[in-house]
Amino acid sequence: MTTDKIQLLNSIDFDWGSRTTRRSPNTPWNEMYQQLADYYRKNKSTKLSKKNGGYDMKLFQWMNGQRERYRINTLTKEQIQLFNDIHFDFDYSLNNTWMKNYHLLVQYQEEHDGSTRVPKTTYPELGNWVGNQRRRKMRLKKERIDLLYRIDFEWGPKYDVLDL
Repeated sequence: MTTDKIQLLNSIDFDWGSRTTRRSPNTPWNEMYQQLADYYRKNKSTKLSKKNGGYDMKLFQWMNGQRERYRINTLTKEQIQLFNDIHFDFDYSLNNTWMKNYHLLVQYQEEHDGSTRVPKTTYPELGNWVGNQRRRKMRLKKERIDLLYRIDFEWGPKYDVLDL
């Protein structure tokens, strides 16, 4: 660990001792941050997923609480720096993620002669997202279905335009 990171952790009273030592008021925060940092080191992402064994509801809720604290400006500069060190997305939401993937699909379509058939082998994340939209067609919000129709989304051989 770098000296800068050690100083940042010290500045928020990080508990370097064992579980039996006296705890600082920030210890629960430090424990949750450490859990997230460990997940990041293992997966190179702070987006929790069941596939990576990281879907922990307590951690997920804590992360959302930290996003709210960031929005209302109650995180310390040191805490923000620690989050930045692990590339934490303060703006993450499921809707933002869906729209980011939608825009990636539009870009893919522009670069591939209008096709929305994204190969999972070449573009695994986007390909999986596209496949999920096809499988979830009947459960997608109308606004999302409308956006996909707007770009002539190819629902696949099992789905016809009229089966909505």
